[in-house]
Amino acid sequence: MRVEHLTDADGARWDAYVEPRAAAATDLFAWRRVVREAYGIESHFLAAMDAAHIAGTLGLFEIRHPVFGHYFATAIFGTDGGLHFDNDAARDALVAEARALANRTGA
Repeated sequence: MRVEHLTDADGARWDAYVEPRAAAATDLFAWRRVVREAYGIESHFLAAMDAAHIAGTLGLFEIRHPVFGHYFATAIFGTDGGLHFDNDAARDALVAEARALANRTGA
């Protein structure tokens, strides 16, 4: 299982996997663009890949706040997190990459 960091060009791939599993519109790829354009908040959209297909996704928004510090959130302005997975291996790979990303960025 490997984890890819998706870009704006990967929106259709993300939505094809997430849409049937989504509890809210904030899980969809367009939310990434809305948050970036409206609030200047960058994001990291991760996909666990099992061979050539997506087996899990995790959307992380990178928050830099003067009081609360530097951290990642999965549910910015919403109540639904952004973790979807088909199996434990996909879940574990996404969580491990999220931890590694936090360590690399100092979040």
